[in-house]
Amino acid sequence: MSTFKEKFNKKFGFEKDTGHSRAELSRISGIPLSIINEAYRRGVGAHKTNITSVRVAATGKKDPTAPRSSRMSAEQWGASRSYGLIMNNPKQTKEGQPDADLWKRVLKHQARKAKKDPKK
Repeated sequence: MSTFKEKFNKKFGFEKDTGHSRAELSRISGIPLSIINEAYRRGVGAHKTNITSVRVAATGKKDPTAPRSSRMSAEQWGASRSYGLIMNNPKQTKEGQPDADLWKRVLKHQARKAKKDPKK
């Protein structure tokens, strides 16, 4: 199973398990830090309010019967949500999904940036 963190690292030339701060994610991806922070906060909130949707850390699979102690932490879940947004995870960013509004903000930002810098 390939994670969005692994996909991000491959796309931008980092080693498979390299971690990044949210500020680094913003700088590397070109997505404003405020949007990445919002995705992170939503991930932490989802962890707190719907623990059964959080994957088990050891297997990477969902198991509604698994105890809370075996699941990813709120911070890990928030980071996963940030990487998913950056990599345009359709289960997250497609219309009707939980971060579709954030993805629209990303696209709007990219359009403004492209208009200012027509070289890209």
